Amino acid sequence: LVNFNKDGLTAKQVTKVKVYFRDPKFNPTDLRSISVAAAGLLQWVAAMMNYYEVSSKIEPLRNAVRQAEMDMQRNTKELARLKKELAEISSMLEGLRESLAK
Repeated sequence: LVNFNKDGLTAKQVTKVKVYFRDPKFNPTDLRSISVAAAGLLQWVAAMMNYYEVSSKIEPLRNAVRQAEMDMQRNTKELARLKKELAEISSMLEGLRESLAK
């Protein structure tokens, strides 16, 4: 359980497990009277199901953040290039103004 790949859960697996969770008799309290270990395992499975639900909602947001960070990095480089170009043009313009003033 410690090495379980919780990020590898699929929608198909979660759907299959949800069938069992719909059974009102399938709960940690009732299961504890039969097997404490099984009740603990059931709680772990429930936690993995909750993790999947939250993770599936958060993953698109993480992807959007990664894309936004890549866009920001690209735009920052472009801004630096444009600032350098502007400085060169401003310097050239200043030189032309000085030449014209003489």
